[in-house]
Amino acid sequence: MYGAILGDIVGSRFEFDRPGWTKDFEFLNGEDNWTDDTVMTIAIAEALLDAGNDADASGIEELCIKSMQKWGRKYPGAGYGGRFRGWLTAKDPKPYGSYGNGSAMRVSAAGWLYDSLERTREVARATANVTHNHPEGIKGAECTAAVIYMARTGASKEEIADYVVKEFGYDFSETLEEMRARHRMDESCQDALPKALRSFFDGESVEDTIRNAVSLGGDTDTIAAIAGAMAEGLYGMPVLYRGEVLLRVDGDMRAVLGRFDTALKPIDIKDWHEQSHYLLEYYVYPYNFEDRIDVLIWAGDGKLCYGKYYYKGTGDGSIDGESEMTFEEFYEMIEKIRIPEWDDHYEPKDCVISDGKSWEVRYESPEGKAYVKRGSNSYPKNWRSFIKALETVVGKI
Repeated sequence: MYGAILGDIVGSRFEFDRPGWTKDFEFLNGEDNWTDDTVMTIAIAEALLDAGNDADASGIEELCIKSMQKWGRKYPGAGYGGRFRGWLTAKDPKPYGSYGNGSAMRVSAAGWLYDSLERTREVARATANVTHNHPEGIKGAECTAAVIYMARTGASKEEIADYVVKEFGYDFSETLEEMRARHRMDESCQDALPKALRSFFDGESVEDTIRNAVSLGGDTDTIAAIAGAMAEGLYGMPVLYRGEVLLRVDGDMRAVLGRFDTALKPIDIKDWHEQSHYLLEYYVYPYNFEDRIDVLIWAGDGKLCYGKYYYKGTGDGSIDGESEMTFEEFYEMIEKIRIPEWDDHYEPKDCVISDGKSWEVRYESPEGKAYVKRGSNSYPKNWRSFIKALETVVGKI
């Protein structure tokens, strides 16, 4: 769902045709900010994580209402529509027959959390039904989640397009240029889904897809959120842009993203030391990104491998190698750090820091259980021991 949040952030600056219909623009700058699309994406993700994999539709709907009202009331100025704003504060909120694009922009977590297309669509229906219970509103949510699921599970663009036409009947045959020519401000699923789909099918990366969506004008943050969510399913989320999302959202949102990331990690890995997968990832995101560093340690063909990747203002650099440590030695060292016992997120308690550094650690134990820990200008008590352990494998950081 990072793609949805990134699309929202990038598109927020251009909503209502500011500054025009073009793909040629600065992708991210200080004017960009998240909106109600991000708040509700986080809310739905939290609800689905709380519900677990086996909850029925009524249970999912109940938790969606609870979470959406909680997050909406916490961030009342995020830019909600009038009817939805009233729903957020209602004591007994009821669906109001909306076919607005809000059902599609908030649903992306459903595209990632389930093991079948049928279950994905069932959950997507439930997330829409609490407000957008018009058939078009439900269809928009189902379609978005279905595209994400198919993209992340290996379907080709051609297969996805055929499925969308057959199951949902959307007509996205117009070119982006033709869509720009008939431009109008329209916040319905009927308008947003064809635009997001065309942006996705024409896009060549997450960034290119979001640029396509923004270039159409109008409700740019929401169209870009839907298209960006679809693109992430196909291309994955570049580390740089994942870092941008984590830097720009609030700490409580980062905590939900951490839960979401952990839920996606495999929990039952056989012969883990023979498989090619990451064992430990460490990312540092400076505020200006001029001195960013990624440290990766992975299993590759039965060997302990590592990489250090630097992104500096003077240019990028990388160092890769194979460690002389055995897997047993590596895990004996790392287990002493007790990463699973760290808090999920660290922030200064008595002050607000607008720059500095954010960090993220992803760790997979020998049993295959995954942990994601994050912080911003605050660290666990044994942080120095963690860095020293990393340097034992990869050299000076």
